[in-house]
Amino acid sequence: MKLLFLTTFFITSVIGYSQIKERDLRLVGTWQGSEKGNQEEGMSRYWVQQRFNDGTFLMLFVTIDKDGEGSSLVDKGEWWTEGGKFYEIHFNTKLTDTYFYEVLDDQHVKFRLDSTNLELNNSNYEFIDTKLIEGLDYQDSEK
Repeated sequence: MKLLFLTTFFITSVIGYSQIKERDLRLVGTWQGSEKGNQEEGMSRYWVQQRFNDGTFLMLFVTIDKDGEGSSLVDKGEWWTEGGKFYEIHFNTKLTDTYFYEVLDDQHVKFRLDSTNLELNNSNYEFIDTKLIEGLDYQDSEK
């Protein structure tokens, strides 16, 4: 009976642990980025993304086309890292984007598309996210 209990506990622990996704906590926080014409000629994209410790994210995404017409989207999803790659699944589309990432310093992260998982016009697509200063309020900005 004791052996059955220990075996069940071990199997449950292994299965539970395998479900836990890795997260590079240096990527937690509020980040902004932009790109112009890298995905599609004449299109500009801007975003602010809040990545949380629990692996969820919230993103405001703005697109401006070559005629100056804009649209925006608020997206939620899940993010994780594994083997030098950054993954984010978007709950709106159910698609997962995969990037190689490099932390350049505390305020900048470079992302390069893993083109095997997403079809874009530019398979060399890359961008740099910049961390927004957290805890800064209006009074601090006047000093």
